[in-house]
This record gives sequence, C-alpha cells and structure tokens, in this order.
Amino acid sequence: MKASAPGKIVLWGEYAVLDGAPAAVLAVDRYAEVSLMTRAQGWQFRSRGFQTPGVDTPLPHFCQAPAAQVVEAILQAHGFAEYPQPFQITSDTADFYDPTAKAKLGIGSSAAVCTATYRLLAELLKWTPSLQEAVQIHRAFQGGKGSGLDVAASWLGGTLRFSSVQSQVTATPFTWPSDLHWSVIWTGTSSSTPQHLQSFSEWIAKNDIEPLDALAALSADLFDDLTLEKLAAYQAQLQRLDDAAGVGNPLVPYTSGHQRCSTSVTVSANTPFGGSKLGT
Repeated sequence: MKASAPGKIVLWGEYAVLDGAPAAVLAVDRYAEVSLMTRAQGWQFRSRGFQTPGVDTPLPHFCQAPAAQVVEAILQAHGFAEYPQPFQITSDTADFYDPTAKAKLGIGSSAAVCTATYRLLAELLKWTPSLQEAVQIHRAFQGGKGSGLDVAASWLGGTLRFSSVQSQVTATPFTWPSDLHWSVIWTGTSSSTPQHLQSFSEWIAKNDIEPLDALAALSADLFDDLTLEKLAAYQAQLQRLDDAAGVGNPLVPYTSGHQRCSTSVTVSANTPFGGSKLGT
C-alpha cells in the first residue's frame, strides 16, 4: 500500500494560533510518499530525503530511530503493547530537503510523514482515521507541542482557516483572493520548530503576553479584511513579538535572509493542492 501527504507553509498566524487565534495555512505541491508491505517476519524501516538511520529488527519493539518513532507513536496511541503482523515501511521526504544546503526546507516533513503513515496503518489495522487523532499523534511525537496546523494541511490540502482551542482543532477551506499574489522563497537556512516552540513556552510563562494578544487580534482580522496593509501590520507585530522575547533567544528567526526576501518579486498562484491520499 502507498500513501502521500503534502507539506505546508503558514501564511499568517504562527504563534498566534497557540493563543487560540485562527491561522492561515497552505498545502504546497511537495509530497511525502510512504509505502507499507507486510512481511513474514521482522520489521523494517527505511527513509530517504532528510536521511535517518534505518531499522531492521525481528523484535516487536522498535529502536529509537526517527524512521521507526512515527510508527511507534501511532501504534501506541491505539494501545498496542505488542505490535501486529510484521511489516516494512519506506518513507520518502526528498521533496522537503535541499541537498545543496543539506537542510530541511521547513515545510512540514514530519507532519506529512506522520499523516501518510497514519493513513496506511489505519487501512492495515481497520481503524477509522480522523484529523483530530492525527493531530494528537503528531503532538505526542513532538513531545506534546504544536498546534496541528501542519497536520491539517497535510490531511485536507488547499488553503485553510485553522484554529485549535483546548486541543480541539477546526480546519475549513479559505478562498485566497485572486488579485493577491504570493510566492514561497527559501532562505537557505533551516530552523528548528521544536526549539522555537520551547522558547515560546518559556517566554509565555514569564512575560506579559500583550504582544501575543495583539498578534492574535491581527491574525483574526486578516480573515475579514485581507489586504497588503493588514499583512504588513501583522508582519510588523510579529517582529515586535520576536523583539519582546529578548535578544539571543528569539521566538521567530528574523534573519538577514528574511529581510532580503521581503523585497522579492511575487508571482500569482492559487492552486488548491490536494491533501493526503491512499494508493494501492
């Protein structure tokens, strides 16, 4: 069996979504491809793209390689103490990796792999899969952090209005204005989402969250009045939130690369890229 799931970019709402605000997320045409085949004995895990160690074991518990950890998180969510019939899983995230820079592009590879793998295991083990459970599993895989907007993009595709309140997620289609153009630009440098989320958690526990509340209000307002002026105001507030976190421990990695990209030429695009799907 095969399954695929797309990556994502966050248009606006990063960090604000963790304050209960809606965020806009867009699925992109870069796909994680995962295949599963049952075996007579032993489990095998392989990956390509952002390379991880492979696993080949006859035992019904998996060693701590990322290629196996996603599967382990999914099965443990369903209460497996011992795992079912042995299988081989191969994941391909080459679309999410820049071989020249030897870095992840930062468009949601782990969420895409988790979504596609979850689809396959649900098919194999006769579960009824759901977006809510997929989000919970990916959170567990990331140590309990993350809003789930990347999983929603992988699950549903298209452009979405996403929110998460008390761990309950809502994702609905959002129509991008035909006269507003966008482009995706790779700065050439990766950042660590878990690291930034940890910085965010530490900051929010100690500080006045007024900059975050202001960002959340602007994020919600953009869904009602999506203009370049409102987007510029949101970007400026995101910069203020980053500054408020303190120099040397930023929430958002505003680098010289980001500043260069803010003056780049944009192109028109409004393609509703598809979400995750099963193959044969």
